[in-house]
Amino acid sequence: MAIIKTQRNLVCAYDRRPDDVLVEVDLLGPVGDGIHLRPISLGYFPIASYPEWVEWAVAIADQMAHPIHVLPLGYNDIFRTGRFRPYREFLQNLTEDEWGETRQFLISNCAELMTDGDEPAIRANVLISLKALCPNAGKR
Repeated sequence: MAIIKTQRNLVCAYDRRPDDVLVEVDLLGPVGDGIHLRPISLGYFPIASYPEWVEWAVAIADQMAHPIHVLPLGYNDIFRTGRFRPYREFLQNLTEDEWGETRQFLISNCAELMTDGDEPAIRANVLISLKALCPNAGKR
């Protein structure tokens, strides 16, 4: 992990691994008791944007009260920690119509990535994902 010191704060930029697919950016904020802190996630972003998020964190760190964490995440991190459990549970409870709309949305976005994407690795991952979806067409 790289600890980047700014004038009055820190950015903790965790090391990237070859299997990382997302980057999460966390700020630390109060829980409410005035003593403890908890991570507040700014969201999940494609791993390709990792350098930009580190740069952003360094630029903004001195305006923050606590360190900023930039965490690359692989599939194993996502499933082992349960970070995406709420999304998985949401998808499992969709009606057939909602599932059909969601599936079409995902397929159209993957197709858009295939036609507009510049990075071969992302295009390859999309192809692998689409191939995995095809045998189960119409099923969850």
